[in-house]
Amino acid sequence: MNSITPPTPQASPKLLNRLRDWLRLKHYSIRPETQYIQQV
Repeated sequence: MNSITPPTPQASPKLLNRLRDWLRLKHYSIRPETQYIQQV
């Protein structure tokens, strides 16, 4: 018998990476970005 394995799903980005991406999308400067990341 052939064993067929389903494809592995792509790993979703980590929360902090998603937060950084969102902040950069909204054109926040680096200072608020670092402050928001430190608060999480």
